[in-house]
Amino acid sequence: MASTFIITNRPRKRAREVDPPCSTLASPPSSDPSTSPPNSATLLASAETSYQTSHTHSNLQSPPAEVAQHEPSNPPARRRRLAEGPLHGPKPPSSDYELIVTPQLPRERTLELDFSSPFEDHVETRQLEGLNYVRLEKGIVNGYIKLGAPRFAAGHEGDDGRQKSPHLKLTVWLRAHQYPDQWFEELHPTDQRFFGFYIVAWCSGRTVLRRTNTWLVDIAQMAYKDNCVKHALLALAGTYVFDYRPLQKYKDMAEYHYKRAVILLSLQLGAARNGSLSDSDMEAVLAAIALLNMNDVVCSEHWRLQKRVPRWLDGARLSCQLLDASDPGHRYREPINIQPSDARVGNAIIASRAAIFALPMMPLMLENTKDRQFVWLLQGSELNTSRIHGGCGMSPSLLYQFAQITHMAALTHLDPVDSSFFAGPMALRMLHDLMGLSQWYEFERATGVTKVKVDVHTIAGLLRSGYLDAHGAINSKEGMTASTAEAWRFAAIIYLQCRLLRLPRNHPDVLCQAANLAGTIRVMPTSGYMFTAQAPFFPVFLLGVVAVEEEHSKCALDWFESVTETKCRSSVPPAYEALKKTREWMASNVQDAPLPVPDRIVDRYGWWEDVVDRVSKTSGTLCLV
Repeated sequence: MASTFIITNRPRKRAREVDPPCSTLASPPSSDPSTSPPNSATLLASAETSYQTSHTHSNLQSPPAEVAQHEPSNPPARRRRLAEGPLHGPKPPSSDYELIVTPQLPRERTLELDFSSPFEDHVETRQLEGLNYVRLEKGIVNGYIKLGAPRFAAGHEGDDGRQKSPHLKLTVWLRAHQYPDQWFEELHPTDQRFFGFYIVAWCSGRTVLRRTNTWLVDIAQMAYKDNCVKHALLALAGTYVFDYRPLQKYKDMAEYHYKRAVILLSLQLGAARNGSLSDSDMEAVLAAIALLNMNDVVCSEHWRLQKRVPRWLDGARLSCQLLDASDPGHRYREPINIQPSDARVGNAIIASRAAIFALPMMPLMLENTKDRQFVWLLQGSELNTSRIHGGCGMSPSLLYQFAQITHMAALTHLDPVDSSFFAGPMALRMLHDLMGLSQWYEFERATGVTKVKVDVHTIAGLLRSGYLDAHGAINSKEGMTASTAEAWRFAAIIYLQCRLLRLPRNHPDVLCQAANLAGTIRVMPTSGYMFTAQAPFFPVFLLGVVAVEEEHSKCALDWFESVTETKCRSSVPPAYEALKKTREWMASNVQDAPLPVPDRIVDRYGWWEDVVDRVSKTSGTLCLV
């Protein structure tokens, strides 16, 4: 059964008065949680009590009306008269005060009519600018891509621990996925090089979880079936290849594929407006947008002006609109039975994570999270939504929690009076869920696949010395997956504490979680086979914002320094520059509130919003994926 915790804004009203106004009837006493949140010093201790209360009462009603001093002369007659007349007028609008924790059926099937490509605005003027990484130290790039010179090395190991040659790995992959030999052979030699780079070098740097590597398992297999995906894929690969081989032919081919992909995407969006796309066609459209979006993310030289909405964010929001319009939940009676395809799950994670992680450093706006946005992340069984996915390094349910935290913070910020009675209990319910959140991943061996659980109770065992090398760094896929998942969980807790609960950076609860987060980051490598795009980029940035202890700030800054040293395109360098400027400004402009903090959330200093305002003015919208 689907469950939604709803706070109603106002009681339902009749369209016309049946009787003349009379005195207000006394309302029954409410058994809801207290309207005053507990003191922040006891947040963690009282979270379980708040969870039990909110779980028992799934509908938290408005505070009881003030008791009238006089009863009407004939209350039974009043009740009979009310019962005689039907309710008139439309139903009141759905409330924004929702905390969704289980799968939901879509409310109604509507197709947005304004699907427009954000990539058209510069397709004619875009000129590829290579970064000229000509001289490679030791001939190897081992960051977000796995590249060796003079040939593109895979960087992936086989089951026996030996390196596979790039050509062999590409050949094995093509045969394993039943790619038509004729399709690859008919490609231009330059395109063959681009495609090989994508499969061998780029996809190897996405994640250590091969089964949920959407870029490789799902999107790459669409290239021979859909021309838009093919051109978008080759354009992305060509952008990277031109950095290391600055030849004019590579530049020309990369620009050609980009223009073709944008044109074909616009045509497919026209078909989407007419509702004429099949499920497989829609998945291809989402894949093409993901590839074009990634191209914009890593090409900061082509970003829009700082005051405008970034192109990559418009692309992510477009994908989210398409996911809403093509929601498979319309074909099901029970939300728990919805069975999205692997490609849809991967596309949903890629699109939503870009949109969701732009919000922490953006001013609070209810339009970014209301109307159950991103709720399709919860579709499927609880087992599937708690599975750690290679597209984001955490489970879809945890990814959705970040959006819910921002949503609740927006409600508290924009409506501090009406939200004051539920913000505390709701925040504590979410905090309790995050404290005990359990995720799992698949551990592959030659003997089979094992499901491994990751939570606060098992993480210590998963990170035992057997998963660490002589320098104390993680040297296994299992350890990297577990530590990354826990880093995301700690980041969600800190984000909730600082933005929703408005706790200062020096609060004991925040310091405790910052220490936990720093502990997981320290053991993660920042280059090599184990370092991929699965690494917790946003959690490290978050640690840099909230750190007041020198060891915590050093942990975050050292991570950025090490990652930016790898000669590889990414969105990390712009974010690092923004973080350094922000920390310098915070040193003299953000004062931590004295302890203990006020009981009510609305009475606390919202220092996070001051930081966001500064970042928006100086750096624009940050890309933290």
